Amino acid sequence: MSKAKTYKLLLHGSVWLIFLYINIRYLENWLPTIGLHKSFWQVLGYSLIYLPLLFAAPYAHYFFFVPKFFLQKKYLFYTLFLLISFAAGSYLTAILDYIFIGHENQDWLLSNTHVWSRIPLLVLFTLLATWARMTEEVQKQQKKQQQLEQQQTAAELKWLKAQVNPHFFFNALNNIHSLVHLKDDKAGPTLVKLSEMMRYVLYESESKTVPLQHEIEYLLKYVDLQSFKERWKPKIKLSIGKLPSDIFVAPLLFINFVENAFKHCNLEEEKSFVSISIEVIEHKILFVCKNSVSDLVLKDATSGIGLENVKQRLQLLYPSRHVLEVKEEDAVFSVTLALNL
Repeated sequence: MSKAKTYKLLLHGSVWLIFLYINIRYLENWLPTIGLHKSFWQVLGYSLIYLPLLFAAPYAHYFFFVPKFFLQKKYLFYTLFLLISFAAGSYLTAILDYIFIGHENQDWLLSNTHVWSRIPLLVLFTLLATWARMTEEVQKQQKKQQQLEQQQTAAELKWLKAQVNPHFFFNALNNIHSLVHLKDDKAGPTLVKLSEMMRYVLYESESKTVPLQHEIEYLLKYVDLQSFKERWKPKIKLSIGKLPSDIFVAPLLFINFVENAFKHCNLEEEKSFVSISIEVIEHKILFVCKNSVSDLVLKDATSGIGLENVKQRLQLLYPSRHVLEVKEEDAVFSVTLALNL
């Protein structure tokens, strides 16, 4: 049995015991005032019958009338059963009083005044039962909505992450193809490096978070793969601060920014450059990526998709813990991401 069900049973049991005690004490004090003397066991037996009759209407509302009629907006049927339950509860408890107390000179027990005197108590208990059921239904709906949102978020993250992989493979394989075509000796080592990166993408990136050190190692391999021409290396500047081993981030979080930098920068141009810096300051990651923008680089149909994917992932993973600034000024494209951990 779940903790919630156990708690509910204990709560209901406690309520019954409290009202049983109150009813017994009330009868022990009230019966002598009308000249009746009943034993404790007689009073207990009466109370054990009286309380279920009194609570029948509230429980019927809690388990049946509210979910079947009120929540289904069948208000006419709900009102009808409400009135019937009140009338039945009032008359049945009045008849029980008549039987228990005795009918000699006690005809007032069946009078309308005595019968309908139960109505305020029935209304109070029924309102409490209805409020409890409505509160429970609201909580169920909220929990269901949260589960749906979590499932939707997980599906969106899975889709967005899937968009990262093809983009990376297309760029990396294109570079290796160039090396093979040029019969460059670096083709073999580069292919090995690519396989290591693929292993990271396929296995480690399935985790919710990865060590920041692993993520940066992946980025460095990617940068090294992109700078396969020696004359390009001086134009690529890396600044990696000290990376604590206890810092974890979502996998493949920075790669799109780096891919975008190389994609829109023509390193053959004289003043071209790519600059990447990462540092950790008091559990805050500061990532800055800048690149020169070349007029010779044409935007294709996938231009901007990578950046939009990252923006969506950041909103899903770090909704109130990140600041992303993307701008282009004087032919320099820059991305600054501050991530609070």
